[in-house]
Amino acid sequence: FGLAQELGIDRAIAKICIDTYFAKYPLIKDCLDNIKTQARHNGYVETVFGRKIYLNNINASNRILREAEERLALNAPMQGTCADVIKIAMINISKWLKANNLVTKIVLQVHDELILLTPETEVDIVTKNLARLMSDGMELSVKLSVDIRTAQNWDEAH
Repeated sequence: FGLAQELGIDRAIAKICIDTYFAKYPLIKDCLDNIKTQARHNGYVETVFGRKIYLNNINASNRILREAEERLALNAPMQGTCADVIKIAMINISKWLKANNLVTKIVLQVHDELILLTPETEVDIVTKNLARLMSDGMELSVKLSVDIRTAQNWDEAH
């Protein structure tokens, strides 16, 4: 239903798309099924960093509640890990700024973006260290990609 709605196509066509995808990538289907099974058994899912997201309705008899919780179980580990990554990055940056007596401040977080208010005299040192600070202390099986942009405001950075 969600795919059909998102793409503006018939639900039967959306089902064919999903079935075709999982036929081509059966390990992904197995992984997703395993996440749901573990969620039903444990009552929660975990982020890569071990933070638990509890799923109170994962075993609900009400199908609508249960299926909504299953969708959450599939999404939460990835979204939760992304949230953990940005929180760790903010802590690393904040500690570094303080330790180096810099005036730069983290002023806003928008999803996976951090907006820093940086005086012109600190732009070079901050931009040279930001990517490292954002990935320090995170042992992941994938490399984090950090895109750094400088501008007078957030709109200009995009």
